[in-house]
Amino acid sequence: MFEELDTVELVAPLPEANVKVGRQGAVVMVYGNHEAYEVEFYNADWEWTPDMDVPYPAVLATVTPDRVRLVQRHRASAITTRR
Repeated sequence: MFEELDTVELVAPLPEANVKVGRQGAVVMVYGNHEAYEVEFYNADWEWTPDMDVPYPAVLATVTPDRVRLVQRHRASAITTRR
């Protein structure tokens, strides 16, 4: 399961959003009991470039857990607080 701000990589294409396998993004929302995730996919440089066909540097897409893999856990999700 992924948490908000985790970095994930697409393992199955999203042709409807024009996002190819290997594109990385950040989880921005977790739906339900981790049934789906809203992921913001950036270009390879994580920034907007003039050759992109969209004015915003990212593509927002809803994906199921089987379409992405974890690249890096967001640091805050991995830290536990001692009391």
